[in-house]
Amino acid sequence: MKNVIVWDGLKGEEMAEVYSMIESTNYKSPAAQPKAKRSKGTVRKFNDPKRYGFVEVDGTKDRLFFHISESVDPGLSWLSYGERISFDIEEDAKGRSQAVKITLIGGRN
Repeated sequence: MKNVIVWDGLKGEEMAEVYSMIESTNYKSPAAQPKAKRSKGTVRKFNDPKRYGFVEVDGTKDRLFFHISESVDPGLSWLSYGERISFDIEEDAKGRSQAVKITLIGGRN
């Protein structure tokens, strides 16, 4: 006897047909949307005792606030002027842009 996979009442051949129809329409699940590109920048100030600083975003002269607690690397506890970081940009509670999910990418400018 042939092993037949049934999924929600459809056999394997029927599922293959459904998948081929979905594929031909270029349907993409909302969950499969591409992630936003991470921003990169250079640390321009870091206040070690208070654990915050400012990063200059590549390609602009914009400077964003960041707090080291927003680092995704638990070992990252301080940054120096000129270090390169990557980050996401989000709004804080007051609607101001800030750098979050910070990772050190090395190098100095």
